[in-house]
This record gives sequence, structure tokens and C-alpha cells, in this order.
Amino acid sequence: MLISIGFGLESLSGSDLKHLHGGVNTAARIYSAPLPAPLEELFVLQTCIRVELYAWAGGGVSLDRAFSALAEVGAADAVAASQRLSLGRLRHGQAVVRHVMRVAAGLESQFVGDPQILGQVRRAVALAIEHDGLGPNLRALLDVSVSTSRRVRCETSLVRP
Repeated sequence: MLISIGFGLESLSGSDLKHLHGGVNTAARIYSAPLPAPLEELFVLQTCIRVELYAWAGGGVSLDRAFSALAEVGAADAVAASQRLSLGRLRHGQAVVRHVMRVAAGLESQFVGDPQILGQVRRAVALAIEHDGLGPNLRALLDVSVSTSRRVRCETSLVRP
């Protein structure tokens, strides 16, 4: 089961987002901690305006349990995890696929078509690979997202030099 929880300026103030972002080493710290069951794969995307956690959860688990486990990732305690569930944007299945492709293509950026987002996604993928966060499911999703982003840049007028 593919799920994500995302936080951005639409749901948090700038200072709350900065606190959640936690700085440069947040993703590395998250990857170094064990994944809570039933999560099997994890991807962390941090940009200037968003922090998003993507996960693949094992079969046979309820959507609520999967989201609760994802909210625990990197949270200081149960209260913080609960707050994440209430403040974050929860997605699953095809909604996650659509969203990550739109993010990678810069369609969810403050400036539509922002060319920097693809580099941020690539760096986040490299960090996830370095820390063994990605398995075959998230890796395939992110590979397609990067390819789709390239097509958007080449085949539309959204991104101009």
C-alpha cells in the first residue's frame, strides 16, 4: 500500500514548517531509525516549502494503521505523531502517484514549473538510496516521477530558461 503525509505552507505556518523540517540532517536521522511496522520502504522529501514522507506498507494492514505508522516516523513522541495526522495532507494509492509526479515536475511549486524542484527530488532520492530507504516500489515510483518531470520540461512551455 502506497501512502504519504505531507506538510507545506498551506497547512503550517512558516515557523512550524521550519521546526518540522529540522534542518539538513533530518532525512538522514529519519533513515537511521528503524521503520515502524508495517512500513517497508520510506522516502523523505524536504524542500523550502514542504516536508513529505512517502511509504510503502505491507499488505493486509488497514489504511489507518499505515498512516499512524507513517506519522510516527521522525516524531518525538505520540503527541507529535498525532498532531502530524491532524495537520498533514494524507494521500494513498493513485493520489500519491499523481502528487509525487506533480511535485517532481514543479507543478506543485510556488512558481509553477520551478526547475529547482527536480534537483531537490534527485538529491532526496540519492539520500534515500544511500540510507537503504527505497525498495522496489518507491524506487519505481520515483524513477517514473523523474522521467515524467523531464517530459514536462521538454514537451511543454511551463519551464522557460
